Amino acid sequence: MFCRLRPFWVLPPTSSDRETCLCKVHDNLQLLIGKLVDVNVLQRMSVERLCESVVCMNPTKSCWYGGCNACADKQLSLECKHEFDTSCSDCSNPLPKLRTFSKDTPVEIDSRKTKMVELNDETKSTVVAKERETMTLGDAVNRLHEQLSKARRHVFNIRHQYAKYRELRSKLDDISCLIHIDFAENYLCQYHKEIQSVHFGGSHQ
Repeated sequence: MFCRLRPFWVLPPTSSDRETCLCKVHDNLQLLIGKLVDVNVLQRMSVERLCESVVCMNPTKSCWYGGCNACADKQLSLECKHEFDTSCSDCSNPLPKLRTFSKDTPVEIDSRKTKMVELNDETKSTVVAKERETMTLGDAVNRLHEQLSKARRHVFNIRHQYAKYRELRSKLDDISCLIHIDFAENYLCQYHKEIQSVHFGGSHQ
């Protein structure tokens, strides 16, 4: 699946931009990050930045896909309890860290979940809806690590797709073109030929 993130060469969003095509994987993780920021367990950052903190310094595809022995099970570490010390390797490490927290503290987490619902005509359909659930802070942090292990593969795929897209564009000659086929959004069928009455009353479908 091609995740439609705003590429780095696009101008920053303006107040008129709407976030109506978010990626479910990214948004669920960003919602979780936002809650941990609210309860002062984590500093505010993007999903991509957090994924970078659980792979090697110069990651390969194996690192992003969880096949690297050095970072396959890597998780965010806790901040040091002492004051900043330049001789401490953890203090001087710029990677994001978790602040000390109580594992039993209850928190409410929002997430987008896929579920089956019954429509008015008694047929069933799959929908994605935002739901809120209560869990402990310890469980929320565990969920963060679980989602990070999956999201980093997703982040690699997105970056790889954009890199190949730029590479193809840079190699175009005068007799070639690049066709980018995206999914149809709000696709509607239209009549090829029909009489006026089909648009009114019971004839309108």
